[in-house]
Amino acid sequence: MKYYLASRMQDRDEARRIRDFITDWLGWECTSRWIDEEVVVTLEDKKAWAIKDVEDVERCEAIILYNPRSVHGSGSGGRHVEFGYAAALGRKLILIGWPENIFHWLPIVKRFGSATDLVEEFKK
Repeated sequence: MKYYLASRMQDRDEARRIRDFITDWLGWECTSRWIDEEVVVTLEDKKAWAIKDVEDVERCEAIILYNPRSVHGSGSGGRHVEFGYAAALGRKLILIGWPENIFHWLPIVKRFGSATDLVEEFKK
């Protein structure tokens, strides 16, 4: 399955670990280019990355939002926009961590406490 991994930019190192773990155990392909790229600095960079992120969400079959409780109320909020866009596209919705807003409680969202929990569920 192709998936987009969304998280705060500040959590890129953890996002890489989660991506590698899911790919190693499930063989899923991550469409998120932002994880391995340089940090966005200029306004032109931000515009280009917004377009890339939208394209990457469009290429996925599922979105995985990494959203531990410790990050609630922080970051730019881009991860929530990506999650909402994926929902609008009819993609599978997966949350690792804790729901931060009412949309994370929708019945179509599969919620997991950790990437390990996710892998164990999908290995079945």
